[in-house]
Amino acid sequence: MEVDLTALKGDWQSNGLTWIAFGNLTQVDIDGLKIQWFPNDAGKSGRLQDIWTRHHDRQQDDCPVCLRHENFQYAVGDHRSAQVVGDSSVSKKQKAEKTEIFFKEEGKFLDLTRVPDELKMRSGRLTYLYIRDCYGDIIADIVASLPRKRCKTFAILGTAGIGKSSLFLVVLKFLLEEPTKFGHTTRSFYFQTFPGEIWLYRHVHANDFNVSFVEKGERLDVSIPLFADMETEQGSPKEHAGVSLIFSSFRLSRYKEITKNGWQKVMPTWSADEQTDLFNSPQFAREFGKEVAERAYDNIFYFGGSILNNINMAITGQSPLEEVDRAILEKGQYVVERFFELGLDDVSDVLVHRNPARKEDGTYNFSADSCIYSFASPYVLQCLLKLNNNMLV
Repeated sequence: MEVDLTALKGDWQSNGLTWIAFGNLTQVDIDGLKIQWFPNDAGKSGRLQDIWTRHHDRQQDDCPVCLRHENFQYAVGDHRSAQVVGDSSVSKKQKAEKTEIFFKEEGKFLDLTRVPDELKMRSGRLTYLYIRDCYGDIIADIVASLPRKRCKTFAILGTAGIGKSSLFLVVLKFLLEEPTKFGHTTRSFYFQTFPGEIWLYRHVHANDFNVSFVEKGERLDVSIPLFADMETEQGSPKEHAGVSLIFSSFRLSRYKEITKNGWQKVMPTWSADEQTDLFNSPQFAREFGKEVAERAYDNIFYFGGSILNNINMAITGQSPLEEVDRAILEKGQYVVERFFELGLDDVSDVLVHRNPARKEDGTYNFSADSCIYSFASPYVLQCLLKLNNNMLV
């Protein structure tokens, strides 16, 4: 069956997504797009997944693998003339555009209605963002760490699917409200989601910004912070002499050089109480519906603190057992045999979670050096014990 991306999602072109950018998305990104674009259409979600799977990690617009595949003959058209995704990204590079950024607080939530979609892309373009208690603690830790080293680069790490992109939006709100806390006098910022694609959001007045593309080789202004909300095996965030915050899953090997003189901070997974609060909220019900909320609550037992895995299963109505059992089959024995030797780049987020250690006073030590591992959920532990009791007791 031939698939046309423009038919799958009408605003593909207006979002300025290029084929290289699309190919560099991670599975977490694609899961977010499926939730946002096709929450009630498993067929279209499946076709989007198929397109990404076959295009994954392609580093050129003229992609022979895609052009050979029957599902892409109609979908991609002529890569070289950009007939499918359009030239919107090119036009954006040629002139500055105006945009508004405004965060509205609604109890434990931020209303993101007036936040540009491109800043919410990796968080699934949700309308409501739940403000976890740990967000404020992490921001305070970052601010306290700033004067302690000359290098101001921070990698905000964490188990996949726990909302690191949401933390980016909370940090951005904090910057726009109190830039002096970051040692800045400006509310302007750089934003990067893909290698080689950096945008400058220059503050004009109140909530208004001019957005312009940063040309390759252009030196970044040290007085303006860089936010890199990205996941890619093929490239790293741009090195920046100013404050630089990188939001990523656990792949320290990707950022070893760029963060060696800076900081790596670990974000905790979701607690059961946080998820219960979220799933019982009217905001979540408005976003996803009551049935999804009920299924998500039941899924906590299976997925633990990896909330994106939970919500994905709740939206599709699939049994969480299928996803967990698949992960057990693929990597269960590996986890059992090497649990005490696991590294930050290892294993599936469905099975093992990484969290910051606790200090004596009960607060988090967010440093990645003290990161601790645990099984993702009670159900996962039960399954792994059945594989080999002697290894884990």
